[in-house]
Amino acid sequence: MPALLGESNVELDEVARHIDLAQESGLPSTLTRIEPRLAQANRNIACPRNGGLTRPPGKECDEYPFASTVQGGAAGGTARVFDGCDLTIIPGSGATGFSRCMVTKLDNRVAGRAILDLYYERRVLPGDKYTVMITP
Repeated sequence: MPALLGESNVELDEVARHIDLAQESGLPSTLTRIEPRLAQANRNIACPRNGGLTRPPGKECDEYPFASTVQGGAAGGTARVFDGCDLTIIPGSGATGFSRCMVTKLDNRVAGRAILDLYYERRVLPGDKYTVMITP
């Protein structure tokens, strides 16, 4: 099973699959952290609460690039959605834009916590770049 965030032993199959598909479509693997207060703007565009994104029971909207990055939804471009994401498929490719996918609440919350832990443990500060890799 794939692990998220390098040396982490957290297994997040749905989030890892989503990141892998997003990167295969051309979205960047190197991301830049932003100030935490700016992340909500990315979430509002990539995974709006009000705006027609129906969340199936037990699922939440996952976005890539992460809301905590410069490359998140507010950076511009259009949405893309892959097969198996419980949303209407929206094809897309290239380095701009963002991907959204419905994943289990547990996967989404554990992944979010893992990202915050990575920022803290590796002292990834706003403005710092890092690379996201999904490994088998």
